[in-house]
Amino acid sequence: MSLRYNTSAEIKEAWEVVSATYRTGKTRPFPFRREQLRQLYKLINENQDAFNVAMDKDLKRNKHDTYVYEILTSLNDIADQVANIEKWGETEVIASGTFGGERVEIQYEPLGVALDIVPWNYPVFLAISTFAGIIGAGNCCILKPSELSPYTSQLFADLFPKYLDQSCYRVINGAVPETTQLLEYPFNQITYTGSTPVGKIIQSAAAKHLTPVLLELGGKSPVYVAPDADIKITALRIAVTKFFNNGQTCVTPDYILVHKKVAAAFIAELKAVVEKNYGPDPKKSADYGRVISKNHHRRIMKLLERDAAAELTFVTGGPKTADEEDRYIPPTVVTGFRTDKDYALMEGELFAPVLPVIEIGSQEEAHKFINDRPHPLAAYVFSTSAAVIAKFQKETHSGSMAANDCHITVTAPDAPFGGVGPSGMGAYHHKYGFDQFSHKKTVVIKKTSRDPLDGIRTPPGDYERTKRLVELLILKKPPSEGYLAFKKVFSRVFRPALITLAAAILYKRFGSGDVVKDITVLGATLKSLL
Repeated sequence: MSLRYNTSAEIKEAWEVVSATYRTGKTRPFPFRREQLRQLYKLINENQDAFNVAMDKDLKRNKHDTYVYEILTSLNDIADQVANIEKWGETEVIASGTFGGERVEIQYEPLGVALDIVPWNYPVFLAISTFAGIIGAGNCCILKPSELSPYTSQLFADLFPKYLDQSCYRVINGAVPETTQLLEYPFNQITYTGSTPVGKIIQSAAAKHLTPVLLELGGKSPVYVAPDADIKITALRIAVTKFFNNGQTCVTPDYILVHKKVAAAFIAELKAVVEKNYGPDPKKSADYGRVISKNHHRRIMKLLERDAAAELTFVTGGPKTADEEDRYIPPTVVTGFRTDKDYALMEGELFAPVLPVIEIGSQEEAHKFINDRPHPLAAYVFSTSAAVIAKFQKETHSGSMAANDCHITVTAPDAPFGGVGPSGMGAYHHKYGFDQFSHKKTVVIKKTSRDPLDGIRTPPGDYERTKRLVELLILKKPPSEGYLAFKKVFSRVFRPALITLAAAILYKRFGSGDVVKDITVLGATLKSLL
């Protein structure tokens, strides 16, 4: 397919229109934001068949997987924004009647005009998860889909004018030149999901205008398989998450560190799961996709070729059955790695259906191996021991972490998703996306009557008097460890006990005596209020 790229004049016109619209305040009222979000919901929901066709052509993604991982997640993200943005955007009063009579508030304001640069591997979900937050926070936006997923990108370009206000939201399609032109404009927020090298280019371009960036960049997400892990469930969950979408997921397991005690059993089970899931010929499986392009295929094959002399073992797959024309690489599990040697497959994020398995001798060795490398977007541990999981959680550093499963940190309900260090900066989803695309403006409102602050700052200064006044009313002192310990115990034990006691006293005074009846009435009252 030949994706229609926007012209330079069209890009300039889009920037000028959305910038002018933002200055009118059109996107600020919550009813307008909610209406546009509902339209975005309709855009996805009413065109599911078209998105199924587009993603089958772009990624050989079947209908089931497109619905679960693209459509469902997108619709839920939009609905979440509609339900909550007004609550999230309420002005917070953080101090009232304090020294000087101030009223201190935090007011949530839109950042302005956002540029949302979307990747090709989840071209709907990763577009909507950020774009919905941008709309919810009251911004205008230019959405830049990936040219590597042309069918989905063209579909967005065709549908946006039919559903969304074109004075506020535009789609721009193109490749490097078009993106470069977009980056020349002084956006108020840039969001990019993709590789670390390109993320550095985006950040450098944004720095020219001091534009804040949200970068979700991936990395080599490790998995540690402890000796007490449930081998069957571990192999199953690693296999289905690794080879889904052909390994082209930012938080997919990039390599496995398996304890030597269970390595043989784990590798055998992993092989059995791959063969069961995709059959004797994965190329014919309706559940097995393709890499995004021939260039991507060639990149992966070169990595395998560079390690050809390293005495590695292909437990499954390998380069022999790969097909560049079909963009096919079989699900490949590779063993035989040594921790004291360098390998092409261990240099950077693979983003491919290739899984290195490395045997290690202890959890400490696994932690050192992980921490000696750039911080990944996600890290995983498989163990039945709470102590092993807690140690992994405490001693490794990553954007997110999960125990006994993979991928799930992306869709964890009401939780932020983002990287750390070279795997990204910033976070989104739920309220965290709203916050990311909002400016928290501090507002201080004072009375006009004279207050002690006027006396302190009006010349001539009286040091002794000011010092006494400040120490009495303003100066803070660090609390002791004993006080902090008491405060922690009070909040965890005594406060709940006091609340329970107070509730019991009130119930005894005002309750009817029929507990079931009172709970029913209370429930009905709360339901009517909500």
